[in-house]
Formats: sequence, structure tokens, C-alpha cells
Amino acid sequence: MERALLDAISTDADILCLNEIPSHWIRAAKEVLANKGYTRTASSSTHSWLRWSVGTIIASKTRGFHQEIQIRLPHENTFAGGGGTAALYLNQFNIVIVATHLGWGWTTSSQIARLAVFCATQKEIGSKVIIAGDFNRTDLRKTLLCKKHDLRDATRPTYPSWNPRWSLDHILYDPALEVARYGTFESTSDHLGLYAEVEIP
Repeated sequence: MERALLDAISTDADILCLNEIPSHWIRAAKEVLANKGYTRTASSSTHSWLRWSVGTIIASKTRGFHQEIQIRLPHENTFAGGGGTAALYLNQFNIVIVATHLGWGWTTSSQIARLAVFCATQKEIGSKVIIAGDFNRTDLRKTLLCKKHDLRDATRPTYPSWNPRWSLDHILYDPALEVARYGTFESTSDHLGLYAEVEIP
């Protein structure tokens, strides 16, 4: 786990969205991130007696005001519920960045619908949204999240990391933003890391 965290930090990205962090390790992970300059973080974890508890962290080293936003998705604390969702509002850019790890099977549709409602709320107040993480599905273009809000998808095959065939990880972004480039990077995780270079107008 520590090796995968250091892999992400080594990219020197301004924002990191991290999934499947064991819940008991989230505090230590935040300390590692803070020591590397990622002093603004938000996190969420899920708890199910049927599986081990995991969480999601979003970490930023950008300057300016940051506000943590709590997002709870349906069925998070079930066996197929995923690994949590966390968000930061970056005031200087008027952007909300969401890190998420959706569930699989019957839980995914309702979780995507909840994220679509969140996007609608943010759009009403003029904020742009970026959602990044493990969606546990390949084609998001036909979902309510992308169709209703016209979110663009920066994705590449990321799973499994040793022979990537499926695009389970995505970076969805507001059409008002531009992505200069995106791709994958090596990681000791079972998923390749996914990155995007976002140009903010």
C-alpha cells in the first residue's frame, strides 16, 4: 500500500485521487501526503461486516481556499458498495474535484444517479465538476451522469495493471474545461494509475 501511494506522489500531480486505502491506514496516508506537500485532504471510508473496510482520499497541494464536501452514495456499506467518495472545492478555480470508488453489480446505477444529482446541484451554483476514480465499469458515455451533464471522459485501459484490457478508471470533466493530455502510469496496484492534465480557463 505504501509503495502504491509513493507511486502516485512521484507523479508530482497537483491533485491526487486515491482508492482502496485500508480504513485503518487513512490517517497514516494523510501524514505521508502532508510531508510531501499535499496538505489539504478529504477522505471517506466504507464499512461492511462482509468485507474489509476501505476508503478514498483526495489530496491537493494547490494554493488557495479548499473546502471539504461530504458525499454519501447509496449502498456504500454493503458487500458490493465500493470504497467511498470524497470531494474538495477549490475556490480559486470554482471547481469541485470528486474522488470516488464505485461499487459493482446492482449498486452501480444508483450510485451514478446520485453523482448526477450532485453534478446538477453544483451546476446550479456555477461550479465546474471533475470526478475521478474507479467506476468498476467501462462505458460511461451512456450513463445519466455523462448524458445529462455532457461530462467528457479521459480514460485508458487500466486493469489489470500487468495486462491492461479494461477501462475501469475514469476522469470525467466539465465541457468548459480542456484536457491537454491524459494517460496511464505504472503502479504497484492491480490498476495502472490514470492521469489528466487539465487546462483551467
